[in-house]
Amino acid sequence: MKPNWLHNKIAATLGKVLPGWIWWKTEKPTGSRADLNEIIDFTLPFDKDDVLRLIPSRHKEKLDSMDNAVATGYRRTRNGKQCLELRFDGIAGCLRTPEGGSSKQFLVVKHNGKLNARLLTPREAARLMGAPDSFALPEKNNDGYKAMGDAVVMPVATFIGVSFLAKLAEVAYCE
Repeated sequence: MKPNWLHNKIAATLGKVLPGWIWWKTEKPTGSRADLNEIIDFTLPFDKDDVLRLIPSRHKEKLDSMDNAVATGYRRTRNGKQCLELRFDGIAGCLRTPEGGSSKQFLVVKHNGKLNARLLTPREAARLMGAPDSFALPEKNNDGYKAMGDAVVMPVATFIGVSFLAKLAEVAYCE
């Protein structure tokens, strides 16, 4: 076998020189990504508009140029000042656990020129992580954020399990 889509340049180089290197091979996943607009519950109230003042000027300019927008925001400190960095690509940049001072993900929505913000809900975080709505979440929001934060997306975990771990288990069982 030889390097394939699974192997970056470093792995391909190492694999050619290290004895006993095993080249993993599997089909490339289809990789569909849910649209942020399909994951968000637009019926929930916006209650965090105070964070809108933290949006950096370059992100505010982008928002000002749009009539309607859905962005995820992450509050962090840059150059000693707090800011709300936005993503306009439909991706939540960092779903973190609510411990150790970690920030929660915000949702910023501009509709018909009106700008509002709220926290992403644990259910919305679960949807972003690929969990179905039937997935039971803890009752407390912080526990729900903890369950979804810093986790591996369910479709990725499933792919790894089916494509690699199950095959390793088969080999180990047969020996």
